[in-house]
Amino acid sequence: MAKKLAMSLLALASVWLSYWVSAFFGGGNTTSWREILPGVFRSAGQPAGYALIENGHTILIDAPADADLSALKNHGGKHIDFVLLTHHHRDTCWQARQLVKAGITVRGPKSSAPWLTPRGVEQYWQQALPLRTSRTAYLVLPCGIDGLDLSVDDGQVLSWQDWEIRVLSTPGHSPDHVCYLAKRRGEKSSIVFCGDCLAGPGKLWTPYTTDWDHWTDTGLKRAAESLRLIAPNQVKALLPAHGEPILEGALDALELTAKLIEKAAQLKSFECYTKEITGRPPQYRFLAPEQSATAGEKPWSQLSPHLYLTGNTYVLASHSGGILVVDPWGRRSAEQIARLQRDKQLGPVEVVMISHAHYDHYDGLFELPEYQHCQVWTLDIVAEPLREPLRLRHPFLDARPVRITHTPKSGDLLRWREYSFRFYHLPGQTYYTMGVETVIDEKRCLFTGDNWFHHDQYSGSGGWMGLNRGLPDGYAASARRVLEIAPDWILAEHGSAMEYNAQDFRRRLNWAQAAMAVADALSVSGDHRRDWNPHRIAVVPLVVTCRAGGQAQCQFVVEHLSPMLEVLNVEWYWPWLERPQRHQVVAPPRQTSRHPVSVSIPGHVKPGQYVVPLRILHECHEDGSDAVLVMRVKS
Repeated sequence: MAKKLAMSLLALASVWLSYWVSAFFGGGNTTSWREILPGVFRSAGQPAGYALIENGHTILIDAPADADLSALKNHGGKHIDFVLLTHHHRDTCWQARQLVKAGITVRGPKSSAPWLTPRGVEQYWQQALPLRTSRTAYLVLPCGIDGLDLSVDDGQVLSWQDWEIRVLSTPGHSPDHVCYLAKRRGEKSSIVFCGDCLAGPGKLWTPYTTDWDHWTDTGLKRAAESLRLIAPNQVKALLPAHGEPILEGALDALELTAKLIEKAAQLKSFECYTKEITGRPPQYRFLAPEQSATAGEKPWSQLSPHLYLTGNTYVLASHSGGILVVDPWGRRSAEQIARLQRDKQLGPVEVVMISHAHYDHYDGLFELPEYQHCQVWTLDIVAEPLREPLRLRHPFLDARPVRITHTPKSGDLLRWREYSFRFYHLPGQTYYTMGVETVIDEKRCLFTGDNWFHHDQYSGSGGWMGLNRGLPDGYAASARRVLEIAPDWILAEHGSAMEYNAQDFRRRLNWAQAAMAVADALSVSGDHRRDWNPHRIAVVPLVVTCRAGGQAQCQFVVEHLSPMLEVLNVEWYWPWLERPQRHQVVAPPRQTSRHPVSVSIPGHVKPGQYVVPLRILHECHEDGSDAVLVMRVKS
């Protein structure tokens, strides 16, 4: 496995080196548009837009903010006939609204309607606050655009001047992504306006957008398949929105990138790693196989004299009365607990522990009769999104704030009745996960949330996803922690209580490290912790409530891992101002910095919800973070 990955990375390095040599030493044209092929122009900055110019007429591919459309006339483009959008992300369609207002036809994929039309965008933001699923979209406009022509579809051929432009559906970077294959009549080879299908040989821009959900490789698989669909079309050049044009070695770049994406897709699954890539997985047993992959619908399984499990929920009974509940899910969980109390003559719920910040592990708390009186424990880190569900953009949150009584830090010890509990930060499926170590009926137990499942259940883990703040480096740190603790039982959830097996967890560590390596290789920066993180730069809280004429406070938060200072030029697009507000932020190296922002709301602003997008520029390139602020203005 390691040898194959090393060979892939070596091949990547070779192609990548030749690519950047041509990019940096291939010319010094610094005008707003440069001609990269006869009649084909590229705008300055990144993301870049493209223009085909012929006989005084122009068509645009994408409409990023820094594309100076007035400068096209310097290259003979007197009239813009229409615009073609590759996908819905706001960085590539920033000027679409102004172009429509100017009477220019802006066309986009039919499949973009949920994220570009007024009704679709309004529905998106309603469902995103708070977000109760991981199936979502990224970089969505603050409000939809009236008057778009969203009729572009796979296989469609557009004739314009002496050009034929064929539409190729290329989902992956986003579900609605398309490429435009353009060639002059009579020519065999095509130039491909490929949007964000790739950002150079072996590189993806904002690879987190391939996370179509938190547990599968669907987006990555579609991204690799799309690159392989492009390859058979006699490609002369690849023209991406991010990264320099690939004018030589286009097929090699497509193949290399597809292979790395396929490797990343494989490594989304621990099951694939341990069974197929490594082979001969170790054998260890479920503690209650009848509970595997369940959601609390089955009767309780008794794991030991004082420990019970159904679905996500554990109940620990004390010798002296009372019970402790781990992760109650919904009304059914509350009903199951009441049934267990009655059948086993158990005492009241005295403590509830919440393993991680996903509603299916805590919303049953609100249904418990004892909720207002019992203690609620969770790690201090996990408590943040639970107490304030609109503070962060995070999936699987319930809109109701949780009343939490105890917030131990990693390493702290809490006691209940005859039991002692050691708490650990255990990032994996999400950053907001804790592990809890205790001894139950002479078994050393570790509650682990949804980080790990038996390799025969689901994909063997809770998956990794940037939106979920769950990345391979977190899994690696937590696997090391489990190997240090070496418990007897892993009390995983969704029915996956299992015996601890050291060889299995060494494989989980190796899996996480292999996933880190390929994720780093695909990232433009070379660090997946930066590129695979939509929250690297964010506004906290995500939602601010205030009154017209008043002020609101928030923070501009930057996670900066580099050893160098990062200077960011930030633009805030307030809907009540004609021009963006601009300021500069200096982020210190190797730390998360928080920069206070005071927001004044004019008195004339009407009550309602306003989504405020941010553009963040670093060295003339737009940062890939999905940063917004949501203002809820009261009367």
